[in-house]
Amino acid sequence: MEFSMLNLKYIVFLSCILSITANAAERYDTPPISSTYGYVPVISDEQMEQCVKLYNESEWLYKELNGTDIDNYSQQSVDSYNRMVNQHSKMTHEFNEKCAGKQSRSACKAAQKINKEHGLSYQDC
Repeated sequence: MEFSMLNLKYIVFLSCILSITANAAERYDTPPISSTYGYVPVISDEQMEQCVKLYNESEWLYKELNGTDIDNYSQQSVDSYNRMVNQHSKMTHEFNEKCAGKQSRSACKAAQKINKEHGLSYQDC
């Protein structure tokens, strides 16, 4: 029994690693913006770069959650899915707290920089 649980843990671990690797190939996009009237808080370009990363990684995790099959008879499967849901919830909360409704000199330039660092395609602003 311990041997199979150990194998299951490795499989879950490898799945997470493969998922991260697959997501790393996705292009970073700028978060959606809305036009507002009046004062809009400004954050630094470095903070906006973190917001771009957080937004995209949260979106990728959301897509992964929607494509995840859960074995309702496996506590390990349910726990793994719940961890992903909790992680997505934390990421969404952090984005809403630190990024939503804020602007920087250029969120698009932040996305371009991140894409370039990851060897991904160029994006027009």
